[in-house]
Amino acid sequence: MTKHSDRTMRPEALLLVATQCPHCHALERLLQKAQSEELISGLKVINIETDPELASEFHVRSVPWLRLGQLEFSGAMTATELDQYIKQAMQQLNAQDMLENMLLNGKLMDVVDTIRTDKFTLSDLIPLIEKQDAKINVRIGIGAVLEHFEDTDKIRSILSKLVELTRHNSSIIRADACHYLTLTHSPEVKEAIKALLNDKDAEVREIAHESLQSE
Repeated sequence: MTKHSDRTMRPEALLLVATQCPHCHALERLLQKAQSEELISGLKVINIETDPELASEFHVRSVPWLRLGQLEFSGAMTATELDQYIKQAMQQLNAQDMLENMLLNGKLMDVVDTIRTDKFTLSDLIPLIEKQDAKINVRIGIGAVLEHFEDTDKIRSILSKLVELTRHNSSIIRADACHYLTLTHSPEVKEAIKALLNDKDAEVREIAHESLQSE
């Protein structure tokens, strides 16, 4: 593995393991080595036998299961594969940082252009959508960017990720995800939006109702 020079862009690692899983122990050793080489910023290892609720929360069906930044993997992994996945996670973190900076500085059309030309993707905005402490101009900017890609294959490509966000623990993020789903113009989103009609938050319920009315 090659040490990464930018310490601020290192992903954190979450590894779910089981006691009798040899692949789990092998991957844990690789991750410990990666941490010692400062390729990752942190490593948390959880045994699903002692914390089964976490496995259910992440919909984990088999171990080892690894989250690197926003990327998720399952199964055995070689050192070469792990190195590649860490680099992918670093690139995603870099994309998030650059997009957030552009939105903070009001460069909305620059963000739109980078996505239109495939330098970045709408998927790169997902970590910003679920960032609970995101600045208000970033949240507004994300909405404006997604509206630029309304009823396109680009926004439909993140449909499943938006559905996941309708189950987020933040009501603000659930509300945003509900609105963004309507921009896909896909019949697949109706069930996810209907589920929000019973949300514990009144504003989320209202947005869900309005979203269904607009269909």
